[in-house]
Amino acid sequence: MTKKFFMVLGMSLLVLLMVTAIGCGETADDAGEPEEEPAEETEETTEEPAETGEVITLEAVSYWSAHLKDNIPLHYFVDKVNEELGDRVEIVMLGGPEVVSVPDQAEALNTGVIDFLYFPADFYIPYVPEIDALKLSKVSPLEMHENGAHEFFDQLMQEKGNAKYFGQMNVGPEWFGIYTDTKIESIDDFNGMIFRTIPAYEAFLQKLGIECTRLSWEELLTAMDRGTIDGFAHSISGGFDIGVHEAADYLVKPFFYYGAASLLMNLDAWNSIPDDIKPEIERIAYEAQEYGFEWAAEEYNRSIEGMIGAGLEIIELPPEDAEQFLVTAEEAGWEEIAARSPENVDRIRELLTK
Repeated sequence: MTKKFFMVLGMSLLVLLMVTAIGCGETADDAGEPEEEPAEETEETTEEPAETGEVITLEAVSYWSAHLKDNIPLHYFVDKVNEELGDRVEIVMLGGPEVVSVPDQAEALNTGVIDFLYFPADFYIPYVPEIDALKLSKVSPLEMHENGAHEFFDQLMQEKGNAKYFGQMNVGPEWFGIYTDTKIESIDDFNGMIFRTIPAYEAFLQKLGIECTRLSWEELLTAMDRGTIDGFAHSISGGFDIGVHEAADYLVKPFFYYGAASLLMNLDAWNSIPDDIKPEIERIAYEAQEYGFEWAAEEYNRSIEGMIGAGLEIIELPPEDAEQFLVTAEEAGWEEIAARSPENVDRIRELLTK
């Protein structure tokens, strides 16, 4: 038993010597190692992502299906941003209503589900009612940058609509025309007819005595075939590509209102972009407006020629009726703006009237 006692005691002393030696080794290392080195390694680790950078990816949706020519000005903008700023910002074109349905697009932009939206501005009326006045403008999108109108609408968009306004990118000389199967001889012939409509021109058609109904494009074709509706209004530009002329026999002149196909960006997404990139995106958007304005004029003429060549007949109202037609369109438009935004209507009219 004495022998076992001395064995246990010897082992205990050996363990104690080992622990002491290890502890002394750690103390020596700590004393000789400078404290700054671990901190320097940490700084190198945090600086590396800032040096490499991260590309900001933004997503865009259009009111028009991807294959339609109406998207050409948008593609110009997207391609140019990706080409010039692709190492910092990339825009991914998701598609059109097949990705986000038309009734849901404005909300998707407002809430940040998507970053960019290219669409007729009147669909943003629930958030910024004043935006509908763009259809009444007598100044071009480029002139709006010069007279303060662009800045005014951008401010409204940011304050009311949680959106950044980049302007109109598809503006034809005259935008809408009335298509019908009935040969119209005077403005009174519209009274009592039933038309498919959208918000942009519904009030005007109602002033002509037309009963309005909301239908999708597919429903419109069926309704025209069955005689459920007597006609509809639609843009001139792009009309030939989607076969508008196949749904009616006549196109009535004068045409009315102006295109307000606009590009908006969710404001939260815009604010998340570094400040040095923002002026570059605005510059490219302006160049896209220049391009789109010229392209739309060519497309307008091409579309009319194509529809006439395919058999659509153009009817011109008598001069007095034509004048009354246009005056009624203007009155209906401004009455809506006055009702929706009495505090801003005078300023808007001043900015959009030459």
